Amino acid sequence: PNTEDSGGPPRIGPGPFPPGIRLPPIPWPQITIGPGSVPTYSQMDPDEDVCETATAQICTYTESFDVLAKFAANRTTPTLVLSMHTYDKRATTTATSTISFCTSVTGCGATDITETSTSSVLATPSPHVIIPADPLNVGALREAVQQRDMYESATDGLGTMFFFIPALTEEQVRSTRERPDVSAVYFPKGPCTKNTWNALNAADGTGAAPLHREKPQFSNNSRTTSCLRKRGEVAQPYTLSSEFSNLEIGLISQPPGTGPINVYNGFYRYDESAGFGTFVYNCDTGIVPSHAEFADVTISPLYPGPFPVREIIDNHPIRHGTKTMAKAVGKNIGIARRALALQTVWDYDRQILETWLDALVKIYQDIKLKRRGNKSVVNLSISMPRTWFNDRPSIAEHRSVFLDRFAYVIRELIALEAVVVTGAGNTVGPPDGYPALFGDPQNERYIPKLIVVGGVKIDGQIAPGYNDANWVSCFAPGHVVRVPDVSDETGHDHGYMTGRGSSYSNPTVAALAAYFRGIDWDGLGTVAAVKERILELVYRRPRPRDAPDTLVFQRDVVFNGQAGGRSEVGQCEAGGALRRRAGGSCPLAVPPEPSPVTFRTGPPGPICASGSRCGSLCEGFFCEGSPLQQNPDFLDPLNPDSVQNPTGPNYGNWNGNRTITPLPTRPPTTPTPPVTPKPSQNPTTTTGP
Repeated sequence: PNTEDSGGPPRIGPGPFPPGIRLPPIPWPQITIGPGSVPTYSQMDPDEDVCETATAQICTYTESFDVLAKFAANRTTPTLVLSMHTYDKRATTTATSTISFCTSVTGCGATDITETSTSSVLATPSPHVIIPADPLNVGALREAVQQRDMYESATDGLGTMFFFIPALTEEQVRSTRERPDVSAVYFPKGPCTKNTWNALNAADGTGAAPLHREKPQFSNNSRTTSCLRKRGEVAQPYTLSSEFSNLEIGLISQPPGTGPINVYNGFYRYDESAGFGTFVYNCDTGIVPSHAEFADVTISPLYPGPFPVREIIDNHPIRHGTKTMAKAVGKNIGIARRALALQTVWDYDRQILETWLDALVKIYQDIKLKRRGNKSVVNLSISMPRTWFNDRPSIAEHRSVFLDRFAYVIRELIALEAVVVTGAGNTVGPPDGYPALFGDPQNERYIPKLIVVGGVKIDGQIAPGYNDANWVSCFAPGHVVRVPDVSDETGHDHGYMTGRGSSYSNPTVAALAAYFRGIDWDGLGTVAAVKERILELVYRRPRPRDAPDTLVFQRDVVFNGQAGGRSEVGQCEAGGALRRRAGGSCPLAVPPEPSPVTFRTGPPGPICASGSRCGSLCEGFFCEGSPLQQNPDFLDPLNPDSVQNPTGPNYGNWNGNRTITPLPTRPPTTPTPPVTPKPSQNPTTTTGP
């Protein structure tokens, strides 16, 4: 006979059971199946209570969920669809299949078998990001994770920064994390996965947060300039009531010692080069190039992934990229107005954090391939809160690898001598987001040459609600500044509006770096030189005499170096023979100072015996003993006595050492006296009666 040693019937159901389903232990008696399949039960313990049998139904209900990758009509780029169902504060994607079954069990009364209800949901498969351990050696990993619609962020020089995989099961995630060539595997964060992220991870935020605090297709324009014109100063007027009121950039050109900025009217003064020959890369969501700020500005797009677009758009809720680029190169509110503008463009609704990383990769690739590093500036108006990377300790280590890669690309951009500028943030206290924290010397990923910019009011006052620390590099207007107003519905411009945030401070400084490089290409070819020059010119703006003491003006507000109709930015001489001193001044003397003369006792020397090395005697008007009584250049070239008149006797006699044959002189002439008419010659006049 067959004996079930553990007692009771065989296992119920197909098993193993889905998560959340647990059978209570039942003390089944031992059963022996004898001849003819007749069961024989073990003898009952006489002291055991006899129970009343009861029957219950055990049912399981399993839903499987998947991520659907659909294709839009006539487009090859997949659209990630995340339709949500929520159970016990957890979420999954669209249900694709259902499996259920029930079975009956018998036990000793309702005390042993109770009605229970549990729910557990698995989101599998789901999108994940894979960061390789060695960016330059990913062949085996690429082959292992290859699937349709996979995106690889890679470029020569950097290698592969990450893979975006549209669908990985939990088992695939576990096995991939165990590979030695993988640093991290994690679920991505951003507007594309907003609902899933918030439900699964109980985390706040919607994606990379632009540095602003606001409530709220296109063709490229071009400019053709043959050469840089003779340098001069441009003075752009502003008034408080003007549509193009530009008090905040008027502050940028306010020289030290000139008193408080005039808030009612004045001028923004700048060198007419205005960033000519430089390249401003704006790492942001997109741009609306049809706005008037971009008239005559060349805008070139870069399209990062993992969902690259094929047209220039800006579908950010407040058109963030349009506003930040305008503060950099706009013709009315920008600083580097003659620079070439390059804008990253992507679909904000499908953005993940890695979109920003891939945008930096695309910028790096463009700068490196075109060899324009020492003429380039990169603006990053973004703040990723520190809490995003440590809100779940179980995967914090994996997400921190993203920060390693982000810092790595910034360092590599700086290695190309491209200036990188970012904002400090819009909260109280020291900066608490990335990439600003890369500028903190105490940060494990510290980047010394990164420029971190804080926001101030348009007159230089400290603005409440802006991050500050002693390691913040400098400050620029960002509180209540003028930015483009772009309709959310049509994408057409509607003039201007006010914006708040260090999102608008750091593109001002990024453009200032390009502006400086446009003035002094040779002297400011390194990132270190540009940062040093910016910090040499910063100063605290003065407080008006009648202002209350409660007004506090921020330290280290930037200045464009324009004073007295001249720029203090460039080298002291065109050939670079004289460099600026540490204090920022040029070694020039007005009026010129004579060379120092040293007197010593002893015989004269050195003495030249003979030969060409002895030189020649000084000749000409400016030499001692010159026969010339006046500078040869004094006379008009057409004057007969001029040394420049080829028909005159002095022609070519610049030194006055040639014997001149004087021109013959005419004898003096006596003027003819006037003739006095005789009386008979006087005219007569006849008068009629």
